[in-house]
Amino acid sequence: MEKILTVDIGNTNIAIFLWEGDKATPLDSFATDKNYNLEELKKAFSSVLVSFSGNNKTELITGSVISCVVPSISYVAKEALKAVTGTTPVIVSCELDIGINFDQYDKKSLGSDRIADIVGAVKLYGTPVIVCDLGTCTTLSAVDSENRFIGGMITPGIQTSLDALHDRVPHLPTITAKETDNLVGLDTASSLLSGAIVGTAAMISEVADKIRTAPDMNNATLVLTGGNASFVLPWISEKGKTVYEPELIMKGLREIYTNFC
Repeated sequence: MEKILTVDIGNTNIAIFLWEGDKATPLDSFATDKNYNLEELKKAFSSVLVSFSGNNKTELITGSVISCVVPSISYVAKEALKAVTGTTPVIVSCELDIGINFDQYDKKSLGSDRIADIVGAVKLYGTPVIVCDLGTCTTLSAVDSENRFIGGMITPGIQTSLDALHDRVPHLPTITAKETDNLVGLDTASSLLSGAIVGTAAMISEVADKIRTAPDMNNATLVLTGGNASFVLPWISEKGKTVYEPELIMKGLREIYTNFC
């Protein structure tokens, strides 16, 4: 059975999963450093694999695939993983033939995380589909019933917005994104939290409903993923089908490696 590593290098964290057939095992997640050099990443990847296997048998890995949205370490990550596993990683980009038509979009500017999200969502739920990834940024990506990527949106992520408010208005409290039961806050801290969580949910719900009126997008499934998705999910309007897939990008990466490489 093949053992595949899926590596998601985001703006905040680097996450690594091991796939053995359909079984996924989260191996580790550590902070992204935009200045990583080759030796540092080799050490980090090797440490993750040794911690999991209890030995140095990294040759048991038969393949790997990387989504990287940090250009400064994309090449370094590829070479580090190649050195550790002995296999050349697949780097996700629009240049891969993944069954989605991206002709309407500037391919060079489309993040590999959004590509992996799209592939995972189409595999799981078919088309039309709208993917909302709530991480450092909040992104929406839409694929119509003809498998055409029709575009999307990018806004500051929930924690990014909260941090920016504190940076610009220092007397406001520092807030960490979390669940809230309050539509409106009763003090500054709870108002900031409800504004970030409920406000984001309202934006996503409204935008998704408008996208569903576009040609070939009728009854599109809305797929939520990313670190802040669970906070927003209870506040999403139920005007259409909404699902939560916390590991969507990893499922998309595995699908890309298995069926499109």
